[in-house]
Amino acid sequence: GVSDVYDKFPTDPERAYIRFFPSENMYATIGFEDLWPSSGDYDMNDMVVEYKYAIISNAQNKAIEMKADYKVAAAGASFSNGFGVQLSLPSSAIKSVSGYKHSGNISVKLNSNGTESGQSKAVIIPFDNAFNMLNRSGGPANTFPGVAKSESIELNMQILFNSPLDQTFFFDMIFNPFLIANKNRGYEVHLPGYLPTDLADKSLFNTRQDNTIPAQNKYYKTKENMPFALNFLEKFDYPAEKVNIREAYLKYESWVKSAGNSFQDWYSIKTSDYRASGKIIE
Repeated sequence: GVSDVYDKFPTDPERAYIRFFPSENMYATIGFEDLWPSSGDYDMNDMVVEYKYAIISNAQNKAIEMKADYKVAAAGASFSNGFGVQLSLPSSAIKSVSGYKHSGNISVKLNSNGTESGQSKAVIIPFDNAFNMLNRSGGPANTFPGVAKSESIELNMQILFNSPLDQTFFFDMIFNPFLIANKNRGYEVHLPGYLPTDLADKSLFNTRQDNTIPAQNKYYKTKENMPFALNFLEKFDYPAEKVNIREAYLKYESWVKSAGNSFQDWYSIKTSDYRASGKIIE
């Protein structure tokens, strides 16, 4: 019932439309500090993941499937870290998950539909070892200036839904990505303000440099409001190995202290008063 002019899948009666995040040909980027609840060297390159999503809908503009593509840009760590994403859907809404890469590096238990078991919301684990994504046995990887980079495998995951979801699905969907640190499933590092999953070790909150206060809805920040993970809707030039992000990006600390109101372009301006020479991997 959809004209081929508008139908992205003209030979498929179940699929008609597709939407991308952040766009069809661009990856978003997320960088982590894996020593949470310690701030560590705070170079935010312990695992750098590039990702993009596509939501595929039927002729009634209801979502029937999601595609998720992931690559590892850097693994500047000695830890073997994994990567998970919590979706704002119950696991029962998912028919199947395929395309993940698990090596047994982390003890991950899956439901029959491919989501992680023991979770009230649907959680997918794209990969359990960032080094495997780079075809390496260990690291750090891709974090030293002037050293040839290891090329990442690209995971092309498919998440099918049990029944079509309302057209507002794409706009309401919350993607909650997190790092699983050093083979320990309970060590989850999330973006600031994002909640841990049901399997996170919550006894780590408010220890060392972490200043998580659940009663105030404050998660994964230090007392200075420094986050343990950063998300960008484009490519991010992350700091070199063991270079504190505040030393690499000279406006970063001011941006944090202003609660994000000042220097919102701290990462995108390539001038000497914004970036320290030789301390960033471009």
